[in-house]
Amino acid sequence: MPARTQRGAARALPALLLLSSCLAATRAAPPGSTSHGADVQQLEAGCGGGDPAACTTLGAIYRDRGDAKALERAAEVLTRACDLKSGEGCALLGVLNEAYERHDARPVLEAYRRSCELGYAKGCELYGFAQRRQAPGDRHAGEDSFIRACGLGDLPSCHGLGRARIDDPATRADGITYLRKACRGDFAPSCLAGAELFAPVVGKAASSVQALPFAEGACAKKEEVACAIADACRIEADPEATGAMQRLRAACDDGISLACFYWANATEGSAANSESVNRAYALACQRNSAAQPLACTRVAVMKLASATTAAEAEPLTQFLQTACERSVGEACCAVAEVYAAGRWSAADAPKALAMRERACSLGVQRCCRP
Repeated sequence: MPARTQRGAARALPALLLLSSCLAATRAAPPGSTSHGADVQQLEAGCGGGDPAACTTLGAIYRDRGDAKALERAAEVLTRACDLKSGEGCALLGVLNEAYERHDARPVLEAYRRSCELGYAKGCELYGFAQRRQAPGDRHAGEDSFIRACGLGDLPSCHGLGRARIDDPATRADGITYLRKACRGDFAPSCLAGAELFAPVVGKAASSVQALPFAEGACAKKEEVACAIADACRIEADPEATGAMQRLRAACDDGISLACFYWANATEGSAANSESVNRAYALACQRNSAAQPLACTRVAVMKLASATTAAEAEPLTQFLQTACERSVGEACCAVAEVYAAGRWSAADAPKALAMRERACSLGVQRCCRP
C-alpha cells in the first residue's frame, strides 16, 4: 500500500471505529468483522441479485482484507449497496473513500450525505463530522446533520449538541433537552454532563432537583463524581441523610475530591469535626474538580481567620482578590469583610460595598444583605 494511502487510512481510523461500533450494536454478525463466517460466494450471489445487506456485508469483508484487489472490490460492492439504498452501505463507502481517497473530499461527503438521507443515524453523524472538517472555522458546520442523527437515535450526536449549548445561557435549555434525551438512552457522558451543570453549590446552573436524575444515571454507570453529586443532592433535600454523608466521607477517603468538598460543605459548622472539615477542604483544593476554586477559597478564608500577622494575612488576601476577579463569589465576600474591618488593610467602605455587590451578583446571598 503506498505511504500516502497508509497515512490516509490512519487518519480515517476514528471513523472506521465509530462506524464499526455502531454496526456491532445493530447486527449479530456485523460488517467490519470477518469472524461472522459468512460464505463469500453466497454473499456475492446475494449482492448480484440485488440484496443490499449482502453487498454491505461483503464490502466490509473485502475492506478488512486490505490488499489492493480486495479494496477495489470493496468499493464496487459498497457502491452497489449504496445504490440499492442501504444507509449502512453508503456509510461504509464513505469511510472507505475517506481512508483511500483523502485527496478528494467530494466522494466522502456524497456517500455520507446519501447515507444520512436514507435515514441511517450513524451516517448522519459521519456526514456532520465530514462537513465540519471542510469548514473548521465554522462552529455551526454540520449541525443540521448532527440534529438529524440525534433525531434518528444517535446518542453521541445528541450529547455533542447538548455539550455545545449548555455553556451559553441563551442556548442552555436546548442543550439540556439534548443531554436529557441521551441520558435517558443510557449514554453515561450525557448523564455526567447534566449532573455537573446542575451540581449543588458548584454547578453553573446549580439545582439539586435538576441534578439528581442526571447524577443517578451516571452513578449507575460507576461515575464516582456523579455519585458524589447525587449524594450532595440528597443531603440538600434532607440534611439528616446519614447514608449519603457516609458515602461522601468514604469517597473522600478514596480520593474523590468533589466528595471531600461536599462532605465538608455539609459538615461545616460542627465544632466536633472542624479539623476534619479543614482537611477535607484542603484535599478538595489540591485536586482538580469543579469544586476546586471554591474549596481553595474556603481554605484561604479559614487561614485568614486565624492569621496573627500581616505577613500571614497578605498572601491570603491577595489570593482572595484574585479569586474574586475570577468570579468566585465567596472570595469577593471575604475581601469585602477585609475592607470593612480594616484589620489587614486600611478600612475602605466604598471598596467593601463594591466587593459585596460583586459577591451578591455572583449569587452569594449573605453578601446581599446591607
